[in-house]
Amino acid sequence: MDPLPDWLTATLASDATAGKGVVQPGLRPLERDWRIAAPAYVVQASPDDNQAVVTALASAPPGCVLVVSGHATSRTATIGDIMAAELAARGVVGLITDGLVRDAAEIRRIAFRVWCRGTTPTAPLKLSPGRVGGAIDIGGAFVREGDIVIATRRRRRRVATGADRGTAGKGKGSSGIRRGAAREDQAELTTIQGIAGSGNRRTWRPARMSASAMPSRRPSCVAK
Repeated sequence: MDPLPDWLTATLASDATAGKGVVQPGLRPLERDWRIAAPAYVVQASPDDNQAVVTALASAPPGCVLVVSGHATSRTATIGDIMAAELAARGVVGLITDGLVRDAAEIRRIAFRVWCRGTTPTAPLKLSPGRVGGAIDIGGAFVREGDIVIATRRRRRRVATGADRGTAGKGKGSSGIRRGAAREDQAELTTIQGIAGSGNRRTWRPARMSASAMPSRRPSCVAK
């Protein structure tokens, strides 16, 4: 898919889809400024075991983000630096996991973008096959293979231009996400400017998006 515009954030995508598909709080990027907007390749792993991630390594398509569920209670790592390097070498743009990772400093050094629950030095088992593909639940969000995942940390304010709004992406639902989020971005900026111009006396009213602009497949959002 074509890159989504750099002003698109998980916050705007959440607004554009009325908060549907947002992962519950708790997952954070290893590096504050990292950002992901890519189609999901989903993995259902078993607690304390990453054999399903090893299996996914062989089939994950370039340009995807690996989304791993099943590690919300794990005390071992979903991946470490070696697997991060292997995923990056295969063109995987990042990892979203409800579990932990290890070798965080090295993962930051190679700039493999990871959102996770935390870190641990403990290696996982490799016994349970788990499942690759289909659909998973991660942090209360239902994610299907090919769904667009938008993960951001810091909001960067920029006015959306007509060129940004008019460029269609090839990913599932990406053009709808662009249009809806661009409207939210412009409406929010206008509201903020109005508040500043009226001495903070303006009452905030959320912008609404038309049904025709809703993406055909709603994005999953990680906003921390």
